[in-house]
Amino acid sequence: MSDYEILELGPIDAWGALTTADGRTGKGFVDRMIDTQYIGLSATTFAPGTGTPFAHSHSILEEIYVFLTGEGRMALGEDVVEVSAGTTIRVGQDVMRAIQANADSPADLAYICVRVGPGELKDQPKDSSRADSPFAS
Repeated sequence: MSDYEILELGPIDAWGALTTADGRTGKGFVDRMIDTQYIGLSATTFAPGTGTPFAHSHSILEEIYVFLTGEGRMALGEDVVEVSAGTTIRVGQDVMRAIQANADSPADLAYICVRVGPGELKDQPKDSSRADSPFAS
C-alpha cells in the first residue's frame, strides 16, 4: 500500500453517477476504489423524495455519517431525526438505520459515511443485517 493515494469523486452534484457493485446508483464505496487498511468510506446522494432501499445495522462496525447537502430524515432504531448540511451522527453496533431525502429538499441529500471496526477492514466479516426501510411507501 502506498503512503498516499488520490481519488477524484468529482463534485457532489455528480455523485448520482456513482454505482455500487450490485448496481445501486448514487453510492460509491471509496474503500473499494482506493486501498484502505482500517477505514471504510462511502459517498452517497439521494434525490429529493428518495432514500435507502432498506434499513441496516452492523454487529461489529461503528459508523459516522456527515451530511453535506440537502435535507432529510434518518431512522435510528425507533427514533427518526432531521438531518441537513452539517449534521453528523455516530451510529453504534446493532442500531438499525435508514435515510430518506425530504421530498421538498432544496438539493440532493448527500453524505459520507465512515465505517471502522477492530482490525483491518479486509478482515471484517460481513456483519450487516437488513430490514425493510421505515420510509418505504
